[in-house]
Amino acid sequence: MPLQHLLPTASLPAGGTLAFGALGLGLAFCWAKICRLTVLLQRREQHINRLLHCDRLTALDNRDRFFLEGERILRQQASTLSHAKVAVISLRVDGLKAIKNEFGYPVADELLQQIARRLRACMAEQNIAQRLSESTLARVGEHEFALLIAPLSVSESVSEDADIQATEQSLRQSVEQFVEQFTERLLAGMHEPFLLQSHTVYVDAKAGLAWATPGSSFAQLLLWANTAANTIESQSVWLDCLSRVGASSWADSSVKSAAEKPINRYAVFHTTMEAARISQQQLKQAIIKALDCQELRVRYQPIVALSTGKPEGFEALVRWQHPELGLLNPNTFLPLAEEMGLSVSIDRWVFQQVCHQLWQWQTQDLYPTVSVNLSGAHLSEPDVADYVQSLLERYPINPSQLTVEVTESTMVADQNRAISTLQRLQQMGLRVSLDDFGTGYCSLTYLSQFPVDMLKIDRSFICEVGADGSQTNEAIVDSVLSLADTLGIQVVAEGIECATQYHWLQQRKCMYGQGNFFAAAMTGQSAQLILNRQSVNVA
Repeated sequence: MPLQHLLPTASLPAGGTLAFGALGLGLAFCWAKICRLTVLLQRREQHINRLLHCDRLTALDNRDRFFLEGERILRQQASTLSHAKVAVISLRVDGLKAIKNEFGYPVADELLQQIARRLRACMAEQNIAQRLSESTLARVGEHEFALLIAPLSVSESVSEDADIQATEQSLRQSVEQFVEQFTERLLAGMHEPFLLQSHTVYVDAKAGLAWATPGSSFAQLLLWANTAANTIESQSVWLDCLSRVGASSWADSSVKSAAEKPINRYAVFHTTMEAARISQQQLKQAIIKALDCQELRVRYQPIVALSTGKPEGFEALVRWQHPELGLLNPNTFLPLAEEMGLSVSIDRWVFQQVCHQLWQWQTQDLYPTVSVNLSGAHLSEPDVADYVQSLLERYPINPSQLTVEVTESTMVADQNRAISTLQRLQQMGLRVSLDDFGTGYCSLTYLSQFPVDMLKIDRSFICEVGADGSQTNEAIVDSVLSLADTLGIQVVAEGIECATQYHWLQQRKCMYGQGNFFAAAMTGQSAQLILNRQSVNVA
């Protein structure tokens, strides 16, 4: 009932009517303020949620948002008994650290932004929104992206009809085929060059694909996708610095091969990969123990003067005497050790062992040279030269007996520091060798920028020279020998496995050679026997 019918009109003075109207207006004003404040608070909460769930650099969903969406979709699939298969694609971009060191953080950030835009464009191009019920693209790590895929359900109920079941199976296979093809398309997009502030950069990407199984959590699904990606051997980042490469047609073709090399690599998770992942984790723990328990060994492979067949020196190669698996080659454990940040410790241990061995040989009037490999992480350390100097003070050997071997990929990480370190080592009397020459894409650039005393031609070129050999590889080896002769740089041919290769290189007047044709890597004691004999078995 209206308020005026409850109160006698005579009892409400004129001023009271005005007061009552003012009160109503005040309440309405307060209500409007409350509504406006509520809207502002809701917007603020939405903005905070966006900040909490958005990657600020790429504007993609972040890891937290990705997990929330994944768990929601899996719960929804379980509650509706849907037959649709949920998948996660884990995409990794390798070598981001090298790009940061080479070009700076702004360029690396711009690269990540371009990658995000390219991934979005690929999703739009493949009509992901129409072909899938839901999809979420996120940046889940510094150089890791992930895509959650929930395909359209092929059936909402289980049927006993054999024809319908066959149709469902066909549809599932079609969905799986589409997702795998889409993964390949994502990687193909990563293969295209990125233009970053006048730099043309090629990146190496790899992907893992995992399908959800009944009862699996989203954390397991993402772990499976990462495990699948980790099964693919990592390759180096390809940096196409065209402005730095010389005018040589050989250099130009080398750069072109980098751009054309196929890098579409992905793996689909299988249960056997989980066992491999666990084994890898156990191996990582064993590597830490190997350093403490002195399980590492140094082996010496002769470097032979091809004109005389006499050993002129050795390359020091690290091995791991595993208590159960036996003697392991470096490619079994060094990549893991580098991933764990142990490569510097291993390098320094090898340096110390080599200096001690040279000092022992010196007491026997033996003065060979020994090459020691230097990892990219070690070359980036500011105290490399100081550490080598401390070893030379501890072991009174001639510094010229030591050669540090570096690869192009190790020098890409921080060129200025690498140049400074190598120059200081040369000033101390050590020599510098550029290993695996010809396999990189800016080799001539490094010859002009870095202090180099020796080149080692990669075994991939040597394996086909000689009778019925590859004319292309022979031409490349001839070019390297001619170039080195002009620059006054010594050359070692790696991977000599037969007499044909040996005699072909002799005819080309290649100075030194290394390979199992002469001798495999051996203990220091066996190396001393070869030095005393002053010969290796050469046919």
